[in-house]
Amino acid sequence: MVTEAKLAYFLVVLIENLQPLQDFAGCDATRSGSAGAFVWSLRPDAGSVAGVNFSPTAQKKGCFVMADISKSQRNLIEGKAALIVIDIQASTFAPIADADRAIPHMADYDTRMARARDVIDTARACDIPVIFIQEIHRANLVDFGRELDGVEDVHCLDSNPLTDLARAQMGVREDDYHIQKRRYSAFYGTDLEILLKGLKVQTLILVGGLTDVCVHYTFVDAHQGDYFCRIVEDCVAGSGVEAHQAALRACEYLQTGAVRPIGEVLQAMEGHPRAS
Repeated sequence: MVTEAKLAYFLVVLIENLQPLQDFAGCDATRSGSAGAFVWSLRPDAGSVAGVNFSPTAQKKGCFVMADISKSQRNLIEGKAALIVIDIQASTFAPIADADRAIPHMADYDTRMARARDVIDTARACDIPVIFIQEIHRANLVDFGRELDGVEDVHCLDSNPLTDLARAQMGVREDDYHIQKRRYSAFYGTDLEILLKGLKVQTLILVGGLTDVCVHYTFVDAHQGDYFCRIVEDCVAGSGVEAHQAALRACEYLQTGAVRPIGEVLQAMEGHPRAS
């Protein structure tokens, strides 16, 4: 049974039209936000609160009522986890001037990517699968599609050694899972989902870049595939600070608690049950 305390306030959206506050019998009201919604507090004479019965006026007007009940908190890791390392490639740590890079990025991009090594090492120690994602394109540019229609220049060609994974910096092993992609999302046109199903993974922990491009698009596809998604905030970086922050907000909108600091993630990994 829902408690009276949890049903103390209601968000009421009228189906036909919004009436003046004094015309809505049985309620006290205050404005909430700027979208034309009101928060209504039922008075005792409006009917049962815990039983969710409402006054005849409220019923006559026809309204939807949603209780302001807090969502249950998800664990940082739900079920089995996998670490998804997105596009941390050799070019990340190459001595290339910002003006000469094909893709713009935040000033501390390489520092944030290097920090991902701590997450990788902890995942290995905790028997959490590590999956490296690599963006790669054919040298004749045939598979770029619309990718060059925006700000980005030609990048990640298979003929360029800097397109390889950042093997030394990330401690890549020969037996690691390695997915190559031609598009921003790690799911698009790859066998990532087949691998995740085989591993029986429910939670994806994301590190890498760009926050506003490949990380964001991978997050959205994973979300639509019903995976729990977590972004290690300290280990992702975007094309710019504003774009980075906007992408994190967009991901947090989809899954509350998705964006987590590295300390919380490492702690959750260490408490994660080992594979049998």
